[in-house]
Amino acid sequence: MTSKEAGNFLERNPKKSMTVIVVISLIMIDFLTASLYRFFFGYHFFSLQERVLQEERAIEMAYRISSETYHHDLKKKFSGVGIWGDKRYTILTDSLGFKNGSVKDIPLTSPNRRIVFIGDSFTEGIGVPYEETFVGLIAHRLLPRNIEVLNAAASSYSPIIYWRKIKYLIEEVGLQFDELFVFIDISDIPDEVNRYTLSEHHTVDSREDKGDTGRMGEEGTVGSIKNLIRENTILPYFLLDKTYDLLSPPKVQTPFQRWTIDKTLFPVYGEKGLEKATLYMDRLFELLKKHNVKLTIAVYPWPDQIVNNDLNSIQVTFWKKWAEEKKIPLLNYFPCFVASNRSETESKLLITDFFIKGDDHWNERGHQLIAEQFLSFYERGRACKKNA
Repeated sequence: MTSKEAGNFLERNPKKSMTVIVVISLIMIDFLTASLYRFFFGYHFFSLQERVLQEERAIEMAYRISSETYHHDLKKKFSGVGIWGDKRYTILTDSLGFKNGSVKDIPLTSPNRRIVFIGDSFTEGIGVPYEETFVGLIAHRLLPRNIEVLNAAASSYSPIIYWRKIKYLIEEVGLQFDELFVFIDISDIPDEVNRYTLSEHHTVDSREDKGDTGRMGEEGTVGSIKNLIRENTILPYFLLDKTYDLLSPPKVQTPFQRWTIDKTLFPVYGEKGLEKATLYMDRLFELLKKHNVKLTIAVYPWPDQIVNNDLNSIQVTFWKKWAEEKKIPLLNYFPCFVASNRSETESKLLITDFFIKGDDHWNERGHQLIAEQFLSFYERGRACKKNA
């Protein structure tokens, strides 16, 4: 196209021409801004968010440690800060590596009655100070009755770790206690399939999925193009990344949340996961029976079960049958949160009241509800007869 023809095109299409000029100008300005940012700060714009995440991860890893026996644990006698989303809260652990209200020594034996809780991040009380977690509230309530409460839970635990950690505590550490309360999480079931395996030495090892996560900026067929856009632009990468999020279905969280609801997910995650979970819960039952420790299990919903009115969930019916066969108590928290005919709007309002904003874990009010219902169950043998 000659300069004369180009001039005629601009004259004939002034709006299109102006749009093209503006778009090209914005791209050039964005590219220049990204280059100047990288020149002055030494890293590209989107590294700032990554650096913040890395700093937060480093803070969490200060007290979250690996375990040669049962995969991972909390650091003993730790005093510091934990981070969950935009929440910063105090973390204190005792001599056993259990979250506690203070850094202190826990004697292996006690003249008092002693109960232990174990579960995953819900039972650990992630995002909430110990005193406001349900275990902390229960400990405070039972203290005048000379009942000691310990919290052996940690994020991402599941039945294989419940069994192996309790076995380690009883038979190798020598911890003595009278009752164990196992809070079986929705995510425990797919975790048994995807995350953990038992080695020939009877230690819990990782079985990590190293598949493609589908995020912008990763390696792959078009990875180099994505990285080029990411490292040399600001607005274009942001818009492409958000568009990708909107158009792509969730790939990681769906099985963990919805295997009790989605029939297509149950054969892959639910069926196999429940089989493995049963294996290790059976072992835990026999271990506790051998050492004369009373066992009680508890089940509770995630927000997805609440929104979908999954009152008679597979998670409930399966573990209810297991508990009946073992002749042990079951604490069912589903009726505390789930109704059979509640509207989606009502369910979402309930989730807002009892869960951390934008998260699947209980907030302080959620922990208070769990503690109150537990105490009703523990002291009077009944709980969750009505919805919250």
